[in-house]
Amino acid sequence: MRGQIDRFDPVTGIEGWAIDLTDPGRILTVELLIGDAIVAAVQTDHVRQDIAEALNTQVFAGFTFDDNIGDIICDMAEGGVRGALRIRIAETPYLLQSVTPPPDVDILTSGLRGLRTEGYRGFDMIARLSDLRTQTSHLLRQPLRPLPENSLGFIESLAIDDAGLVWIGGWMKRSVAADQPVVIVDRQKISGAIALTMFERKDLGSDAYGIIGVLQSDWRPTATSELFIYLADGKSYLESLRPLNIVTKKSFVEYFAHHWAASHTGHSATLRYLLDHPESWQPTDGGAGAQVRASLEEVLVLPSFGCIVIGWVLSPLKQIDTFGMRFGSTILRCDENSLAFRSRPDLSGIAPGCYQLTERAGFVAVFRGVIPPRDLEGPVLKVLLADGSATNHTVDMKVVRRLGHATSIDHILTLYPSLKSESFFRDFAAAVRQDARSQAAICRSFKAAPCSRAIVLGVPEERSDAMLLFDQIGRRVEGRRNGPGLVFVAGRGVARTAVVSQFHQLAARTGLPCSLFFAEDTAAYNYALPTILSELGAERFMYFAAGLIPTDEGWATARAFEDGLTLMTIADAASPGLNGRRSLECFGWNRESLVDWLRIAPSFLGGLAEEAAQMLEGDAARIIEDGAHFLRPLTSSPLERAINNIAMVA
Repeated sequence: MRGQIDRFDPVTGIEGWAIDLTDPGRILTVELLIGDAIVAAVQTDHVRQDIAEALNTQVFAGFTFDDNIGDIICDMAEGGVRGALRIRIAETPYLLQSVTPPPDVDILTSGLRGLRTEGYRGFDMIARLSDLRTQTSHLLRQPLRPLPENSLGFIESLAIDDAGLVWIGGWMKRSVAADQPVVIVDRQKISGAIALTMFERKDLGSDAYGIIGVLQSDWRPTATSELFIYLADGKSYLESLRPLNIVTKKSFVEYFAHHWAASHTGHSATLRYLLDHPESWQPTDGGAGAQVRASLEEVLVLPSFGCIVIGWVLSPLKQIDTFGMRFGSTILRCDENSLAFRSRPDLSGIAPGCYQLTERAGFVAVFRGVIPPRDLEGPVLKVLLADGSATNHTVDMKVVRRLGHATSIDHILTLYPSLKSESFFRDFAAAVRQDARSQAAICRSFKAAPCSRAIVLGVPEERSDAMLLFDQIGRRVEGRRNGPGLVFVAGRGVARTAVVSQFHQLAARTGLPCSLFFAEDTAAYNYALPTILSELGAERFMYFAAGLIPTDEGWATARAFEDGLTLMTIADAASPGLNGRRSLECFGWNRESLVDWLRIAPSFLGGLAEEAAQMLEGDAARIIEDGAHFLRPLTSSPLERAINNIAMVA
């Protein structure tokens, strides 16, 4: 027995092939299992020309499970059936293998919740393509050259539908990838994603087949376009005929209508549905019945995670199933586990007499997906209804704010008070830390004085504390001409004028090289260290975070610059219980080791602090007691501490 699962997706299809090599003409039965329970059985009665040509005989080897297989899996799982999802050749112990293992049944049923009607099939595919588009950054950076040996085939015709999707038809050499990120080249590089289905063509050899596919991208064809589509490997490509054969959507549908029955090894059913029912995102505001109304009152965006929203929706005639969200050309999926409804009695004037509706008209939800910077515009909310129809609603950009930039991270607690217990918290925390780290690494030099060794001092935001820091350091370096360079890192807030003035006064009082940098995140200057040290040419450094002043012991250590990692404890006269804690708010090292370590170290909100120091204590670090003291204690919120703590167990 031989066989394989080509695709395992209960929304877009489960299909593959199986054959008895001792009797190739025999039609087999394959069974979909949850554990040992049979979910469904189908026969291998589909033509698979690739298998027939491999065996040099006409055989029926392909199988496809019915479109309602997702419903059956959900029903059985809700009835208590548990176990691994597998496909077996009936009356044998032979299990079919898959390049991608079938998902866990609990994860699968969670993902299927709300996707059980035909109307969601196209929406799910568009969301899938949107996810794939975010994976093209490495391809866009590569040199893409159309070498003849890397050509996979030709696009013979294409059409554009009302949703802005580009449909392609043509042929290509045999490939198992039914969808993937791509880069479209038409005098410039444009990110995109493609989904395909394949069918046999008598005019092609055994190593090729016909294709029907859909492209999601910002590219729009013109009569003079010279199209190349580079696939995920960065080498293989499809190219268009010249001139480009642009046809109407109607002509495209009619021409390929007779090929769907013979399509295999791809998103056949999904693409056929999507071609017949384009998933437009044009705002309709009641297109599925004028009574459907919806509005978002707050949208908190975290680009590497998605967005968190609060709003309301009223649909007196049709039941609401779930939601979708689009920014630019990026589609975000609603995390069903995050969806919660709230009472909104204030909406009774909009829907008079609909008291049961207003009891749960308000909602909060998380929409997952990566939002590229180019797409942070034009948000649209899609309300998906139980009968498969949908409405699209424009979202006012005035309610859209970037979390951690325009509003604090703690603000999300007003939407999800039990945030730390939510299923999405770990992913949310990782995105918050990474976003903060990216912002903290940004800095610009006001004055750069090259030096091989540097004492880097963060400048507090409060004007009085900044003045005190410059006064204390000025006393230590006044008149000195030999020693490490002094580097001050400050924010651009209210103390900026005083910082610039004090810096110039201090630089005039000493012969040491003095530098001043401005950074974005005053709480995390240490993430800017690689950029600062590289610009100055400094190989070794000692760092004191904003809010700290070196003690005599700490200053002597900083000037000595002994080899290896140095960690200092921080003295706090106001809070004796905090004395003795080691922290990367106050440490010394060499630039190369720091850069290497940062590549593998987890990100922390508020910079590298106590949690990060714990990871380095085993690296033969020198410990200097009471190396610095607080100008005022550094504080963080309970949520910030929880976000950092989870990084230690990630």
